[in-house]
Amino acid sequence: MKQIIRLYCVVCFSLILQFGFCQTHTLSTEKASELAIIGTSTLHEWKAVAGEVRGIPETISLDGDLLSIDALTISASVESLDGGRGPSMNSKIQKALKNSTHPEVTFVVTDPIQMNMAEQDSKGYPIQGELSIAGETQSIELWTTVEMLEDKIHISGSKDMKMTSFKIEPPSAMFGQIKTNDDITIQFDVYYISN
Repeated sequence: MKQIIRLYCVVCFSLILQFGFCQTHTLSTEKASELAIIGTSTLHEWKAVAGEVRGIPETISLDGDLLSIDALTISASVESLDGGRGPSMNSKIQKALKNSTHPEVTFVVTDPIQMNMAEQDSKGYPIQGELSIAGETQSIELWTTVEMLEDKIHISGSKDMKMTSFKIEPPSAMFGQIKTNDDITIQFDVYYISN
């Protein structure tokens, strides 16, 4: 048994020497990742959080200050968006986002992402991708920040936009007395832990 343990240690040490000190981080199950659409209306601020998000990379690599993420497609189910104010609001969100014909919001990044954390400025890193909402697709630049928290990595970002730029009519309620403003923010938070 001791020989097996020694052999295992030698192999691990050899791999570390061969591949450097590249660390892999795994998607955290302790702290939930979140994708949300945030906006305002004539009555209050609102936040619709996606309950079903697919495509978040399970692992990322950190080699010194260089963070690497493979190309990705992240999608959120429109039906899973919860505005926190009950089924009526959720139904209005789904209708505005044309859920019956376009059931997902997607963000596609076709090239691998390389972020040098030593060169991060106050805005973070620009990530180029294709955002599709309600059947409309646009190329966007999503500013993303990376924060080291002890054994965790927190990746977050946001993008301000207008609903009408995606041909979405801002929803209203109470016979037009409550109107949603055109400006929205797409926001995300993802947490990874060291392996």
